[in-house]
Amino acid sequence: PLEVLNARIYGKDAVWVDTTHNTTTYMLKTGPLSVVDWGGHTAPAGLYQVQQEEIDACRDMQAGLDLDYPDATCGTDGGSAWSELVRQLHLRHMEDTFHNKQNANKHASKMQDNILKRQFLEMKDKALYNVMSPAELIQIFHDMRQIAKDNQAVLNWIDRIEEGEEIRAAR
Repeated sequence: PLEVLNARIYGKDAVWVDTTHNTTTYMLKTGPLSVVDWGGHTAPAGLYQVQQEEIDACRDMQAGLDLDYPDATCGTDGGSAWSELVRQLHLRHMEDTFHNKQNANKHASKMQDNILKRQFLEMKDKALYNVMSPAELIQIFHDMRQIAKDNQAVLNWIDRIEEGEEIRAAR
């Protein structure tokens, strides 16, 4: 089928997957996989269903579809299984900014000071969407930590995003 050819040809570079929850009447998680073809267009590379978004099931499905090329980039929503799955398959991990933004907004909503919250949210958008020098990025993470103070959920989010420069971004 076309999907298998797409996976074998284009999956060596990058693959995107997100297991969507409650998409069937049987409460299965559906994992549509896609790659980018020679023309820069999204191309289907397979589809699987699992009971839970857990490491072994998703890894086995991805490997079964020939999408386990070492050093390829795997783009995900950052769900709990993906970090370990990409580590086991020796892939690079790239999380989408939409889910990272939503997580930051959720954690920042608990900040009491509205002025500091607004400043944090502006810096968060800058860190996620703007191209910056390494020095600028270091400074913005420092400033975000100063605003977050004792909000451990926000501090954890900052740590996770800051690691992205090294482990989650495609090389």
